Amino acid sequence: MKALILLMVLSMGLTTVAQDSNFQKSNPSAEVASRNITVEYNKLLALDATQQALFQKKIREFELRREKIRNSRMNTMEKARQMFALRTEEQEEMRDILTAPQMDVYRKNYNSIQPVVVDRVDE
Repeated sequence: MKALILLMVLSMGLTTVAQDSNFQKSNPSAEVASRNITVEYNKLLALDATQQALFQKKIREFELRREKIRNSRMNTMEKARQMFALRTEEQEEMRDILTAPQMDVYRKNYNSIQPVVVDRVDE
């Protein structure tokens, strides 16, 4: 029985590490961007300490994913499509962190704080 419990605890720990692999590849620009974006939103949303930590972590995760898309060899249209899909996914995941009124403010200000930018590098 103890072995079963130990096995379950270890597997949960490994799952957590596997899910957090994006953060192991973190870079300074994503860290700075996530901090700056969180500061800007916090002025509008009045996040509590827990929300602020979760919000910044989520922003960092999506900044890394945006960077991966920007650095890919996809054509401009595909990059734009993926960036807009990522934006939708990010906004959906923010629902778990923000209250309904905060979510309204977040959505209204998203384009001014986090505009979707795709560099044109078609070959």
